[in-house]
Amino acid sequence: MVRGGRTRCILVLVAGVLVALVIATPAPARLTIKASEERGVAAMGKFHPRRSPTLRSAIRAFGRPNGRRVQSGGNACRVRWRRLGLIIQFANFGIAGRERTACDADVGLAQNATIKGRRVRRWRTGRGLRGGDRRARLEDLYPDAEQHGRRWWIVSADSPFGTGGRYAILAAGVTRGRVRDFHLAIGAAGE
Repeated sequence: MVRGGRTRCILVLVAGVLVALVIATPAPARLTIKASEERGVAAMGKFHPRRSPTLRSAIRAFGRPNGRRVQSGGNACRVRWRRLGLIIQFANFGIAGRERTACDADVGLAQNATIKGRRVRRWRTGRGLRGGDRRARLEDLYPDAEQHGRRWWIVSADSPFGTGGRYAILAAGVTRGRVRDFHLAIGAAGE
């Protein structure tokens, strides 16, 4: 009889500890993309490229990346977070000397981003469009979206560079009627 009571007491104690852990564990941050014609890409989850577009800030927001690849003689850096399905291209066109590259945490500035693969379902836009949603939902949430091939420009703006024209700030790639990827033009490093 004592043994059964002790077992129940231990089970209640373990259950209480598990409940306390669940309550104390913070929920994962929402991976929401906030973009507008006026402000560009304001946020990607906890990363705010309008405030701080550096690779260091992206690492603070998303954790350690799976890989970095120096490109364009050090002026660009491709950084990948596999668990998020996220690739961000960082650039710095004013790097003096070869000892620094855009892959240095305080040098690279977010230029563009792609979210694709199975993890795209974890992301959503400010209006609630998620990876995997049907094209009809995209059209309902973004009635002014423009189709350009398989990409739908859901937030676009006039380019301040070159001869002008429109470009996509946020585009959704649609394949077989479903949103399969997101493309973001951040442009923190300039043209």
